[in-house]
This record gives sequence, C-alpha cells and structure tokens, in this order.
Amino acid sequence: LLPRAAAIHVIEVRPQIHWHKGKAMGWLIKCMCEMLGLPSGADSRKATAMPIFIGDDVSDEDAFAELRGGRGIPIVVRAEAPLRRSTAAELWLRDPQQVAEFLAMFLNS
Repeated sequence: LLPRAAAIHVIEVRPQIHWHKGKAMGWLIKCMCEMLGLPSGADSRKATAMPIFIGDDVSDEDAFAELRGGRGIPIVVRAEAPLRRSTAAELWLRDPQQVAEFLAMFLNS
C-alpha cells in the first residue's frame, strides 16, 4: 500500500521510499546547478542558487525545511500569519494576490 499524507484539499499519496517535496527540491536544485555548470554540492549551492518555494499546504513543509537557513526562500501562503513554530517557512504571504505581486517584483526589477 502507498502511505497517505495529510493535506488541506487533496489526498497526497507517497511512494514507500524516503521521498518528499523537500527531497525533490534538493534534487531539482542540484540538477539545475549541474546543467548551468554551477557548483552543485549542498554547501556550495548556497553561494550560487537562491530557489524560492511558495506553498499553502502542510505537505509543503518538507520543502520549506529543505530551504531554511539560507538555502532558499521558503514562503507559506495563509490568510492568517502563522505562529512562529507552526511552519518551517521563513516568510508569509496572505493570498494568491500577494503571491502574484511578489513574483511581479522580479519581472519589474
């Protein structure tokens, strides 16, 4: 059987291996650095890549945790500001409109 993970509006089914959104983020960043000819080691990636992960679900917490501590920008989207220890995200946006405004800053800079 496949294990189920808690989520807000979905049922997330995971394989029976140690794999989650955090592991996927690490793998994607490593592959992108390698494709671009950048250092791809876990420690050296901090100086060459700054991934942004935006999520609104408890199933995104693994990805937030992967990016904490300067390895990226983990952002949670919730109507109410999260309590400090309720998420591994380091930043907070209120709604999809704020997400669009945040991402637009990169286009207009």
